[in-house]
This record gives sequence, C-alpha cells and structure tokens, in this order.
Amino acid sequence: MTTRLFLLLALLLSGSAMSQSIQNPGFEATKPTDQLRPDAWTIKETAGFSAQLDRTHTLSGAQALKIASTVDAPSGFQSFSQACPVQLTRPTVVHLRTSIKSGNPAGVALWCQIWDDKKMIGFVNSQSRGIEPTGTGDWRELDLTLLVKPNAKRFVFGGYMQGKGEAWFDEVRFETAAGTNDTPPSPVVKAYLDEAIVIVQQNALVRDSVQWPQTKAEMLGFASGMQTEREAHLVVEHLINVLTQYGDKHSSFSGPKRAAAYRAAQPTEQAPKPVANYLEQGIAYVAVPSFGSVNEQRTLDFATEIQSLIRAIDTKHAVSGWIVDLRNNGGGNMYPMIAGLGPLLGEGTLGYFVKAKDEVAWAYNKGEAYAGKPGGGTKVAAPYHLRSKNAPVAVLIGSRTASSGEMTAISFVGRPATRFFGQPTAGFTTANRSFDLSDGAKINLAVSVTADRNHQKYPQRLTPDQEIEKQPQEATDLTIEAAKAWLVKR
Repeated sequence: MTTRLFLLLALLLSGSAMSQSIQNPGFEATKPTDQLRPDAWTIKETAGFSAQLDRTHTLSGAQALKIASTVDAPSGFQSFSQACPVQLTRPTVVHLRTSIKSGNPAGVALWCQIWDDKKMIGFVNSQSRGIEPTGTGDWRELDLTLLVKPNAKRFVFGGYMQGKGEAWFDEVRFETAAGTNDTPPSPVVKAYLDEAIVIVQQNALVRDSVQWPQTKAEMLGFASGMQTEREAHLVVEHLINVLTQYGDKHSSFSGPKRAAAYRAAQPTEQAPKPVANYLEQGIAYVAVPSFGSVNEQRTLDFATEIQSLIRAIDTKHAVSGWIVDLRNNGGGNMYPMIAGLGPLLGEGTLGYFVKAKDEVAWAYNKGEAYAGKPGGGTKVAAPYHLRSKNAPVAVLIGSRTASSGEMTAISFVGRPATRFFGQPTAGFTTANRSFDLSDGAKINLAVSVTADRNHQKYPQRLTPDQEIEKQPQEATDLTIEAAKAWLVKR
C-alpha cells in the first residue's frame, strides 16, 4: 500500500506558502464500513453508474478508483470529491493532477471550487477547457491549472466520468509552480486580455461591482511570461471567476475546442434524448434533458423530436394530463426545449429577460420559440396542437434543473392548470449571452435576470409548489407519484 501523500508544496514564490495534504490520494485506504469505497472521499452514486475501488488496474499501490456506466446511455455524470484548506500569501499558480486510464478520455474530467471564508470565489473544470489526458501508455495524466488568489481558504475538488464506458483514477495531487516569470506578457496576450476585459466590463450583470483597476492588475500579474492566446485562456477564466465574488455564478468561459463543439452540426459525445410514455389513467409523461448546441439543424431536430413524441402519444391515447420532467435538464440552449414543449406551453409570451428597466420577452408562437421578435429562433416546421389544449400539466424540477432547464421550467409558471413538484432548482436563473473571442473561444456571460410571464423575477432558484423529499435511486419515484395523484384529481 502506498504511503505517499502529495502535499500542497511550500512555494518558492517570494515567501508565499501553501501547505495541506490530500487525504488518501492513491485510494489505498478504504472506509471502515465499506471496503469498496475509498476513505476520505465523498461519492454519491448516480443512477446509471457505479463507483468503487478496483485492484485490476492500478498506477501504483494495490487499488484505484473505478467509475463505470451500468446502462447504455447514462445521463448526468458520476463524481468523487474532497475538500482541503489552503493558505497563500500571494497569487499562485496551482496544478490539480491525476492519472487516468480510460478508453474515452473526453468523458473524464477534473474540477475544483475555490472558496474564501464564506462563499465560492472560483470554479474551474478541465472539460469546459477542452483539456484531455496527455501522455502515452495505458495511464495518462490530466492536469487542471488554477490561478489562486491569497483570499482563498479552501479547495473543494474532485473528478468525474460521463457517458458510456469505464475509467480508473489514481494518485490525485496538488502541485504548485516552482517559480515566477517577471517578463511582461506578449503584445498578443495583452491584446487578447484587453478584448475579454472590454466584453465583460461592458456587458456583465455585476460589472458595476467589480474593482476593475485591481482586477486588471491581477490579470497582468498572472499573465507574466505568457506568449500565446492559448496560455491566456487561464487568465480569462480567472476574470470570469472574479465575477463569482459579486454573486454571478452563471457566467463561464469555453476554449476554442469546446466552443466549436457547441456550434457543431454533430454532437461530440453521446447526448441523452427526450423520452415520452403513456403511463395510465389518461396521463402522459415527457422528459426533456439538457441540450448543448446552437447549430441550427441540431436545434431543429431536437425540437421536432419532442413535438413528435407529444403528437404520437396525444393521437394514440385519450390524454387528460401531462407530466413534464425537467429534473435532469442541466441547461444548454433553451429555445429548442421550449419549441419542443410548445404544444404544452401554449402560444404567447412565456417570460422576460430583465436588465435595469428594459425587458425582452421570450415566447412561443406558430411553432417557433424566440426572444424579442420572431424569425430568429427555433421553429418546428409543422407544429402540433394538443387535442385538449387546456389539459393540466405537472412540471417536475430538482437540484439538477439548471440554467436553460430552469428557463424552460419558468416558461410554465403562470400557465393555467399547472403545478410544480420536486425540489428547488440549482439557481442559475440569470440569462446569458455568448461573446466570441478572436481565437474562437467563447465567453458565456450573465447579462440579465429572468422573470416569468407575470413579471415575477427569479434572482435565485425556482421552488416547487409541492416539495418531495429526496429518496434513494432504487426507490419508487415519489415525485412522479405525487404528480400523477394531482393530475387524477383534476
């Protein structure tokens, strides 16, 4: 059994110091009550995945952590995590690293939240940066670089796998840069950072709260010695993390690779599909998952598929009530979701984006979901109309309902004969706008708050009308049962 602990090493950076160990970095110690789970790590098993210790593939020591899918098309992801304190005396470059064995390197990731005494002040994710494991052989290294300010007090960090397959993780560690580079950033890097600063300073919802002189100085300091735009991505991501200190937890940065995948005609990974079933007693069920593309053909296909499922059930059965399940909808592009659910939402204004005193409505009309004026949204060619247009709708929401998933849920607020069941949503209810940078990277910036069709604002999360207690994955779905009971009584 390995005894190595990878310390957060003392820096050689002008007396700056940071020290603390990751507990059980090689997954050698097991929980006293469960020999298949690693001690000191938190693992909340996700339906469709398994996560346990394994002795068949290891980098060092006797065992590693194995995550595997247990169904053909799992939704969501399986993660593992830990927290540790941190102490810094100056801005520092830190690397979170692990070794991974996987046949699908694009489906594995590292992530880290950076916290001060009270709140999260930064978040980084290797997948959003388009970082994949490097090296040769069965085991490869995944490296997530963090730019950390002295006010950081705690890291909450870990890894995950999504999609079909299996992956082994071993030897998780933090390492710090061994020195500084006092060379100013190249003109290319400085111009790139100026480009990002202008976008954020002019458009961010919390722009007036940011201490801009201090933030710009920090960015130039972190950029010391950088020569290319690719290197500067870290500093742009730091700028986005600065926004979190002022209440913005929805803005994000995507490198060119991930931004291109978002615009691509074909998905880069197996994406979950909408499903629909006729249950019983006149009740139909529709589940709409996340959808992460702005490609015109893909958005149209997704919206059309949802409407086709609704059409098939409504024409085959005498449907008197509908369940719309958004519990696994983590966001993406709201317009194909709304266009697909248009027959259930009904036509007209569904909500508003609010910025200062200005409001921009989003709506569904004649098969199209759009914001502002029709003509630029997602439009289904032959929109379906329910046989019972006033049929009641039960909307299911939960902690994984986020971002555009929350916007889709808010679109149902104020609809007659509609009730929400489940748990509060994730709270990413600000409206975002995408800005392209010169190298193809993208800043997805929170620019306004959201209001429902009755002008009620949602600065935080959406809460259900009937909250249902969390339950084990294998238990009866009490949220669906509660929704069915309400619909039967209508």
